[in-house]
Amino acid sequence: MLITLLRNELKSRFRAKLWQRGLAINIILFFVAAYFILIAIGLGILMPELLKEVNPDLDPLTAINQFIVYYLVADLSIRFFLQAFPLMSMQPYLLLPVSRNKLYNLLLIRSVPDFFNFLPLFIIIPFAIVHLFPNYPASQAWSWLVLMFLFIGINHFLAFYLKRSVTVKPWITFVVIAALIVFYTVDSQGWLPISQAFSQMINYIINNPVALLLPAIVLVGTYMLMLSRLRKYAYLDALVPKRQREASTQHFRLLDRFGKIGDVIQMDLKLIWRNKRPRTMLTMAIFFVFYPLIFDGEILAQLGFIIFIGVLVIGMMMVQYGQLMLSWESSFFDLLMARNWSIRNYYEAKYFFFMIANIIMLLLTSVYGFLNINFPLVFIAVALFNIGVNSILLMYFSTHNTKRLEPNKGAFFNYEGVNVNQFVMILPLLLMPLFIYWPFAWLGYKWWGIAAIGLVGIVGLMFRPMLLDWVSQQFEKRKYKIVAGFREKQ
Repeated sequence: MLITLLRNELKSRFRAKLWQRGLAINIILFFVAAYFILIAIGLGILMPELLKEVNPDLDPLTAINQFIVYYLVADLSIRFFLQAFPLMSMQPYLLLPVSRNKLYNLLLIRSVPDFFNFLPLFIIIPFAIVHLFPNYPASQAWSWLVLMFLFIGINHFLAFYLKRSVTVKPWITFVVIAALIVFYTVDSQGWLPISQAFSQMINYIINNPVALLLPAIVLVGTYMLMLSRLRKYAYLDALVPKRQREASTQHFRLLDRFGKIGDVIQMDLKLIWRNKRPRTMLTMAIFFVFYPLIFDGEILAQLGFIIFIGVLVIGMMMVQYGQLMLSWESSFFDLLMARNWSIRNYYEAKYFFFMIANIIMLLLTSVYGFLNINFPLVFIAVALFNIGVNSILLMYFSTHNTKRLEPNKGAFFNYEGVNVNQFVMILPLLLMPLFIYWPFAWLGYKWWGIAAIGLVGIVGLMFRPMLLDWVSQQFEKRKYKIVAGFREKQ
């Protein structure tokens, strides 16, 4: 039976809507995947030379073993936020006489062929071919390679287990984040040399291949742990706490005083609260606040780079939600068009929603002022630019979005509502502040460039009524195409 289920799964992969999607999206996704694969292969081939430049006194294998624990932690974090578990694929079998245990094993086996599992192989295998097999005994080289495969599998199932656990107990998210911060602090400060101990463990395993049984047992343990989690929480209502199983009736009374604009903002907040995809995207945007921490002090001392980081971090929440603007309401857009809202009210509400998002991100990043006084000053200028200029551009691009989406589906590797416009709009949003800054920086007036970015944003704020009228007119010209596109199911 399990073989039959796997055969059906293979057929569904090639009959999926991904292969029927627009040619442009498929070409873009292919080149993005090829780009990351080529980078991974090049990194694997050049890894010995790179490691020698970083630390000439250490053998490349010893050096990479010390970094593996950091890689595993980063990989686990990325998987936690980006990797999607195919739980819904068992739905067609629920009414058939198929054992639940076979379905759960199918889900776990089906999840293994994943991009996050394949990408590290393009680094690990070239590194082993170029450096390990020519310089080490075959038993040690193969042991190291098998150990890396086992680590990838452990991270794969552990990430799913944490993700399913967080759905039931959200506080686990904060425990995991706190644990990662503590780990990085104690290891980087030398209080507890975790990375060196982990490196010694790897060296012991590759010198004693029998010790591979230990990580293999851990892999089986994580598989069984995830299997037990599926048996307990396979049904969606089991993942919802009892106090939340009643219909949600959130009402933000504070917004009632703003009339129709408040009604639209309230609709956005409820949509985010009740649907998986926008809620996940905005949660990721908040975690993106930690992005500057991955760079060293020399890079962060450059104003141009701070501007780039500011545009990414401050505008992430706005861009994540705004790039699919209109499409969020595509399933009930006909109803919106029949209500007594003018499209001008609609876009003005979106404008204030984007303003609130930028202010929230600005407040969250204000702590970086303790690291570098330049951060809050640059971020304020970037926030003004986002509110005055980029928010208008997002609303303009929304008038060219005619793709329907279902907001309650998962966010990761979900391309509903995505078209070429989403890729095109990112470029001006990211680059325009830098284009404003560079002429001043070239003349030696860097802070005048920062001031110019903020001034352009203030001008956009002053002309807000005219710009909103312009966007509303653009919508009126294209509204029938937009509505017709939303009625087509992908």
